[in-house]
Amino acid sequence: MGSGFGRGTLFVIEKRSMKRAQKNELGDEQRARGRRAIAEARRHFSGLRDSRQRRGKRHALVDVAMISLLGMLCGCDDADDIAEWAELHDDWLEEWFTLPHGTPSQDTILRVFELLNPKAFATAVMSWLSSLRPPGRAHIAIDGKALRGSLDASSGKSAVHIVSAWMREASLLLGQVKAADKSNETTAIPALLERLDIKGCVVSIDAAGCYRTIAGQIAAQQGLYLLAVKENQPTLYRDIEKLFAQSPEKRRRSVDELARPKVEQNREADSGHGRIEERTATVSRDLDWLTTQEEWPGLAAVVMIEATRTHARTGAVASERRFYITNEATMTAEQAQAATRGHWSVENNLHWVLDVTFGEDNSQIRSRRAAENFAALRRVALSLLRAAPKPKRRSSIKHVRRYCDHRVDYLLQVLSTPLGEKSSSRA
Repeated sequence: MGSGFGRGTLFVIEKRSMKRAQKNELGDEQRARGRRAIAEARRHFSGLRDSRQRRGKRHALVDVAMISLLGMLCGCDDADDIAEWAELHDDWLEEWFTLPHGTPSQDTILRVFELLNPKAFATAVMSWLSSLRPPGRAHIAIDGKALRGSLDASSGKSAVHIVSAWMREASLLLGQVKAADKSNETTAIPALLERLDIKGCVVSIDAAGCYRTIAGQIAAQQGLYLLAVKENQPTLYRDIEKLFAQSPEKRRRSVDELARPKVEQNREADSGHGRIEERTATVSRDLDWLTTQEEWPGLAAVVMIEATRTHARTGAVASERRFYITNEATMTAEQAQAATRGHWSVENNLHWVLDVTFGEDNSQIRSRRAAENFAALRRVALSLLRAAPKPKRRSSIKHVRRYCDHRVDYLLQVLSTPLGEKSSSRA
């Protein structure tokens, strides 16, 4: 039977293969650049303790971590993919790593990440990512995500839950901490905040972080909190609801009644995905209506977001109201609108990309330590990919990973992005 390809098609395929091989062939300059880039990256992981027994150990822990990171930058989503990718690229990996026993296998990679101390690895990752952080004021969104594939029902173990700090402007992960589950984010958030420099930054957290101790910690670290308020704080929630209900009240008040709260508003509207959305942000600094005002450190204003969505075809209307508190006395309604919308970039630009592009929810790593360490590896890979200049103006993260796999020079560029240098547009 024939191959199904004509002579011209086979010639094109062969030509493309030769072209790719030539582009991935390392010259002396690339070898030197690769050694420098790997050496600089290794420095962030050099303090990690290797708890493996000396006998039978064939690969250095740092080498396994670095090869895994390179594989993840090049489109690999799990240990099996990384091992296969490394074997296919052993010719130029041997230029940068000492591999007398060949590239690490899937079992070796999993064993290393299972034995690696998650706290130590997270600290190393945070050190690296903090070097990519641009200076100045920022919006830091904190939110949690379950690693669904780590759920082990047969052993009665719940999925690993990771709480992340995401810098919205730079699309950069600043750190992560493991929580026992969703309900224990209240203990993970303070631990994460302790590791961050939040001076002058707006820190937004959903209702899971709306507690006096967390507000106090952010204020003590000279940060500006923006906390969502729900029924888990019933008194505060009812007071804010009452405050905004009274603000449009026009009747004349008696002497012993509180003055009508003054408010500032900002309205926005946009359309997309077959619906029209209108959002109104209302800010008030008249806090006498709050019976627990003194219990919230530095509380300066309350915010209400009213959103109305109209289905363009059916005309069906859905609306919701959300309340927030902040210690930023100068926050305008326009800034509140931007900050509350911007908080969800942690869902759209971090969690969604990790699931869709990195296959995080499909990962079947059952070891809780290995699952947590792989989560950290995915996040540093994503941050490096976002920090580097894009190969094309409209390249997605998926396309950027493909470029890393097909162009060694671009992979080295991603790995050695100068500190603080950012592309003008994000992938």
